[in-house]
Amino acid sequence: WSLPADWHTPEKLMEYRSLGAAYFVIYSKDLLENNPALADYLDNNSLQIGPGIESGCAIYRFLPPID
Repeated sequence: WSLPADWHTPEKLMEYRSLGAAYFVIYSKDLLENNPALADYLDNNSLQIGPGIESGCAIYRFLPPID
């Protein structure tokens, strides 16, 4: 899925994870830095595996849910 900028929220990521999303890609450092709730969610629920936000392509793989 590709999300519009105003959908870069923990709630939307949780919704898409529940539908089977395993990864999240964000291209804009500004979108990440200006959204502390999103950054916190990603820090706590995913592993950054891609080239990184400095390269314009941060790829996050969601971690398995904790039971």
